[in-house]
Amino acid sequence: MAKKWYVIHTYSGYENKAKVNLEERAKNLGMAASFSEILVPTETVVELVKGKKKTSQRKIFPGYILVKMELNNETWHIVKGTPKVTGFAGEGAKPIPIPEEEVVEVIAQIKEGVTKAKPKVSLGVGEGEGIGEHFREINPCGTRFYSGGKELSLKGLEYGEKSNWCG
Repeated sequence: MAKKWYVIHTYSGYENKAKVNLEERAKNLGMAASFSEILVPTETVVELVKGKKKTSQRKIFPGYILVKMELNNETWHIVKGTPKVTGFAGEGAKPIPIPEEEVVEVIAQIKEGVTKAKPKVSLGVGEGEGIGEHFREINPCGTRFYSGGKELSLKGLEYGEKSNWCG
């Protein structure tokens, strides 16, 4: 039987532990050959923290790992019984594999992040006063700015609006 990629749902924040648990469980049960790759997709991000550049890893799909495996009754139970794993992503009792092309794109994104870190811009409450003419109508109080490649998306209040979290 051919190995295919599946998306496994984990406890958020425990993706690496779920990966280790699944690898150990498969090995201990003599089924390691049925699992060829287990990925926790991450990307490298660069952010300014207190005026200094900080490089860190950010999970691309928090709460999920990708597993290339032969799906049968035994491997299904191995995955479902692994600590920190809640099950397969998707609807229904039988997991649906994801296309190889999608996994290739994710792997390319991981490799790109290693060679070219993405910038992460976060402005705290009260910051961002001089962000430019285009955003004059956005109240920077409580606003967050995220850099996603070439796009900048804004979340905020229109001037004059009141909020219990924005003085």
